[in-house]
Amino acid sequence: MHPANSIVIQLLNGMVEHQLKLHSYHYTEEKARKQVVGILESLGVTEPANGWYRGVINRPQDPKWVPLPVPNLVREMRLTGSVARLLPMLDQSDPIFGALLAFGSNDPSLHWTTNDNGFTKKASFLAPIHGALTSAILNSRVKACESSNQVILTETCSYFSSYLLLSVALVERFMGMYVVNAALNPSNRDRTDNFINSRNRFEDRLDIWLKMFTGRPLDDLRTRREWEDFQILRAERNKIVHGNEAYFGYLIADLVQHLNRVRLGVGGLLGLLREWCNQGSLSFIDQLKSAPLAYAPGLEKARKRRKA
Repeated sequence: MHPANSIVIQLLNGMVEHQLKLHSYHYTEEKARKQVVGILESLGVTEPANGWYRGVINRPQDPKWVPLPVPNLVREMRLTGSVARLLPMLDQSDPIFGALLAFGSNDPSLHWTTNDNGFTKKASFLAPIHGALTSAILNSRVKACESSNQVILTETCSYFSSYLLLSVALVERFMGMYVVNAALNPSNRDRTDNFINSRNRFEDRLDIWLKMFTGRPLDDLRTRREWEDFQILRAERNKIVHGNEAYFGYLIADLVQHLNRVRLGVGGLLGLLREWCNQGSLSFIDQLKSAPLAYAPGLEKARKRRKA
């Protein structure tokens, strides 16, 4: 069949091989094992008699505790970048993000009245915003790749745009959490009001935030690769929100690079800001820093053919 005829058939059918894919795991087996052991040791768990990787974690003092085989924890860490039953125990001690609980009911008639930083609301469920944004970022990457088996990547562009918008939103949400927490102390109100009421550019507000919580100016961040990758993602987001372009149009190779910038540009940036605040990382940050890498199968095949 002539190549041109093949293209016509593909256009009529609308389906091709996936142009984008994600690797399956956040971590290698070895790295996941080290992560899990580190978490268990941080929680005060001693190594089982038969070794970490054959052991089962029990809590005799908790009658509702379901035993956790360590190999299962390693598998979960590889697949999700987190361990759902363990990491929240560490995150709960954090002064900024630790007091946020998720709860709900399968009865839609039930609701709770809560006071959230001075705002009263009725809700059938509550879920921390930073966790929801993190899940949405990771899911948008998955969906962008899963829908890339089309000739015109309309669905991929839809999920990719969500990924960009959510990535910038999470960084701003992260900054806002610190400001809201600081504003609870009346002695901080002048400084926090300066940030909250600012209508300046994002960089100007970030400069205020950095000086407030880390004692550093924005210039210290400008030389970092984390900032460079975030700025690239933010520029692409701004094209959607503020730009004059009528079409999405990307090279497949560029889409791969943008999808992989979540590691440094979002997770890495938030991890760096935590470090500058003299605080450790958090599970949602680690999930983003270890997000499975995207790749383009067609470009990989072409590269191998050129080397052969």
